[in-house]
Amino acid sequence: MRADKLREIDSDELRRQVAEIQEQNFRLRFQLSMGQSDGLKKVRNIRKDRARILTILRDRELHPETAPDQVRVVLAEIRNVLTNQPKIEASTARVRLTEVTPTAINVEIFCYVLTREFDEFATAREQLLLRIMKFVEESGTNLAAASQTLYLGGDPASKKKIDAAVSPATSSVAEPADRQLPDSAERNARDKAGKDD
Repeated sequence: MRADKLREIDSDELRRQVAEIQEQNFRLRFQLSMGQSDGLKKVRNIRKDRARILTILRDRELHPETAPDQVRVVLAEIRNVLTNQPKIEASTARVRLTEVTPTAINVEIFCYVLTREFDEFATAREQLLLRIMKFVEESGTNLAAASQTLYLGGDPASKKKIDAAVSPATSSVAEPADRQLPDSAERNARDKAGKDD
């Protein structure tokens, strides 16, 4: 199914489709393993559809349609926390909206923690981050999760060429008897004895 058509479908329906695709993929792969089906192309298409749907669902998670007013409230709350925290140097504290990307709204927070002790610094940073997380959630939005997509592909023809090139070389290589499993060592000894006769 095309991505533009999938984007028109609501999230609950997309989740239902993912469950159906997973079940269908399982059945097809089972049939392939039993030699009952030659639907390798169908399996690939199902996997692509599943990936498209999951990408759209992920985009919806990362794009909570955050309104500018929500962002203003979050920025104001962060500034308020920084200026009212006794361990923070309020005169140098900065909170700025720096970038809006397809997956996140980036905010830069800069401040000095007034301590020479690392444990105090770590405690102050932890409290600030937890408070920020709390009012981001209370504002009706959420923090963007880091994501990365990796697509791997291969050319079946090149795999056949590699297999053909490696096969003759590896078939003539035999492990020394002391490095073989017991069954294969016995079998090799029998084969060798049979050749000597």
